[in-house]
Amino acid sequence: MKTMKLLRFAAALLVGFAAGAYAVRLLPKSQPAELRRLGESVEFSKPLYAQYSAGDYEQGRAAMLALVSHLDEYAAESERRGVSYYNADAMMAHVRLAKLEEGRDGAARADFMREAVARCERLRAAGGWRRACDESYLRGEVDRSDALIER
Repeated sequence: MKTMKLLRFAAALLVGFAAGAYAVRLLPKSQPAELRRLGESVEFSKPLYAQYSAGDYEQGRAAMLALVSHLDEYAAESERRGVSYYNADAMMAHVRLAKLEEGRDGAARADFMREAVARCERLRAAGGWRRACDESYLRGEVDRSDALIER
């Protein structure tokens, strides 16, 4: 049961619905070191996502910013720099940051969403994203992913 939860979490958080087919295609080709790093990233992400999900603004914001930093570091070291799983997850983390800012500072929400859209467009240009990059689509993907994780 624990393994199933970890796999479901990894699929929803690190791959996402739209990147799922892409990740399935790449995983068998990945080197063992890349797969090990992906597993490390999942383990690192779990408590941060739990902090985000807890509903506390400050804690959730700090957790998502730490996650973005971690994912950007791993993406820079990945053998698939432009289209790594980490890039897609960092994009989704920016959408989560924008969601946290709703009802607070409108400028910060807009900045985080602009960054998410920009990351999406870079990922799509590199061939790692085949879906829309507009705000409403990305928001919907995060909402669906979060609902799956929280089940």
